[in-house]
Amino acid sequence: MEHLTEKHPFNCLEAIPDNASTLIVGTAPPPRFSRPDMCLLTGDTRFYYGSKSNRMWRLLSGITGTPLLEEPDDAQRRTNWRNFLTVNDLWMFDVLQEYKRKSGKETSARDADIEAFDLTDFRRVFAAKRRINKIAFTSQQAADWTFRKLSDSASQLDARYRAAISRRNEIGKHLQSDHERIAQKFRGPILSEYIEGREIAFYILPTPTRMSGGMKGLNSKTKEKIYADVLMAMRAPR
Repeated sequence: MEHLTEKHPFNCLEAIPDNASTLIVGTAPPPRFSRPDMCLLTGDTRFYYGSKSNRMWRLLSGITGTPLLEEPDDAQRRTNWRNFLTVNDLWMFDVLQEYKRKSGKETSARDADIEAFDLTDFRRVFAAKRRINKIAFTSQQAADWTFRKLSDSASQLDARYRAAISRRNEIGKHLQSDHERIAQKFRGPILSEYIEGREIAFYILPTPTRMSGGMKGLNSKTKEKIYADVLMAMRAPR
């Protein structure tokens, strides 16, 4: 199978609104969203986290009670999702601009199977969108690549990020309960940095897929609570 370069299908098409204060940052959608030789599946939506198997929009719907998945039409779903993000001062933007899948993994959607070579310059994003003060990553790989790029003009930033990850992992080893380990890993910012004239807090969310990342107790309801705590102006259902 040909080792194709993919361009992110949404970053250049979906402008970040000026009111956005929290940016949800992932890596890239599955290859069927960006490769012309592949077709979308029934139930996919041409938008961030639009794979039929991704649970992002189910999580956001559960947090707010907003119906986000009932509309069967792709275009209407996209309109509803854009409106939902805008109303809640949220937006989505991924760290990969151009990338390849590793040889033999051309149809894989896993972050581990992606080779990154053109990363989003988030400093430019922060300079242009002055209300952004929180970044919520949907995988640690998205965070790793983001801090790699941010460190192009701040040599110690990546080191501070990696030190913060290391401290968090070390603390987690000594916690006794699943609840404590989950809270310690996800509910506070991994790092806060002064960038482009303001403090920006960086969080890592649990994956919006069905996977638990090997953490006991990390079920859908627990994820909803974490997403509600991290993403501003949202509350988990009681």
